[in-house]
Amino acid sequence: MPFPLHRSLILCVALASLSPAPASAQEATEAQLLYERGAELYRARRFGEALEAMVASNRLVPNANVVFNVAQIYELLERPIDAFNWYQRHLGFDLDPESRARADARLEILRTQVAVLDVQTTPEGAALYIDRVELGTVGPAPRKVAVAAGAHTVIARLDGYRDAQAATAAVVGQAASVELSLTRLMGTLEMRSEPPGAQVFLDGESEPLGTTPLTLERPVGLSRLSVRLDGHLSRELDVRIVEATAASYTVALSPDPSRFAALTIEAVPAGATVTLDGEPQGQTPLTLRTLPPGIRSLRVERPAHEAWAADLQLIAGSTTRVEASLVANADKPWPHWHWLGYGAAGLLLAVGAGIGIAALDENRDDDPDPHRVDDLNTAADSFMLAGVAIAATTLVLHLNADPPPRSHGRVATDR
Repeated sequence: MPFPLHRSLILCVALASLSPAPASAQEATEAQLLYERGAELYRARRFGEALEAMVASNRLVPNANVVFNVAQIYELLERPIDAFNWYQRHLGFDLDPESRARADARLEILRTQVAVLDVQTTPEGAALYIDRVELGTVGPAPRKVAVAAGAHTVIARLDGYRDAQAATAAVVGQAASVELSLTRLMGTLEMRSEPPGAQVFLDGESEPLGTTPLTLERPVGLSRLSVRLDGHLSRELDVRIVEATAASYTVALSPDPSRFAALTIEAVPAGATVTLDGEPQGQTPLTLRTLPPGIRSLRVERPAHEAWAADLQLIAGSTTRVEASLVANADKPWPHWHWLGYGAAGLLLAVGAGIGIAALDENRDDDPDPHRVDDLNTAADSFMLAGVAIAATTLVLHLNADPPPRSHGRVATDR
């Protein structure tokens, strides 16, 4: 097949400058072999086979030079529609000004030979199909696509959007403008948190979507959300929104340990009631993890036991550990026993004093009975001595007896 000499020269330059794009070692090697095979077939003017090898090489490792070569081979094979579309694909690479100008020049020559659809989509980036999706995409929008003259249907497809399509008529030598707007597919997101009141953010956004519990319409697809609540650790999660379906998520937020103080209380015996600043908190063993720092009044008590109380300094980010030992009332002696001894001694001294006064009165009579006076004095002395003895014994016991057991506690802070 004869072909213009200037086209042959351009193609040879492109072949000489081919350098496959970075890929895995195996893919790069295979792509290079296919390219070399295509170049060899081209030099032998076996253009159909060269085309197959070049297309296969580009499928493995996309490369601007290979795409340009494919476009030129299509020109040599007098297939202007395919040549135009491959030049357009070539322009999708990051090209130097000289390479871009070279491709634009080839496209200007081909414009008079093909019908072109100038397709724009909102949003951009939708995959474009001509007539049937089964034929494969002709590339992303915006894009100029060469087609055969006549009626065509342009289809745009983009993840998260409803397909859009439009009918148009293509005329050789003209560019028909086609504009497609894709409608976003929507679903419902239901977000809850424990505790509630957390703000929900879309990844990378500074404005919250709302506050839990939250229900709102969101575009379908996968989104990464951040759930934040003051005093708690933030949680991030991926949510998938499905069209016309409610996607429900519940997130448990953990308190930020650096913002709160923790308090652990154990008691012997167990089951003691704990109150903090006068508010009941539960029974031992007990751990409270989200307490505001500061000085708090603690009381540990149990029926039939002596209570124990203390003021604690709770520190943010630290755990205060309390071990309380409560003494049973039955294990404590009667606290007023010494008053019984002093009372008995006082009573005996009073009785002895009274008898002594009676003895004095008897002795003052005009005709005292000496035997009665002696008996009264003896009785008075006996009561007085007994009272003194009991008072002295009670005092000695009171001063030297062990102190009664008291409920007590031990406090330690882990920083």
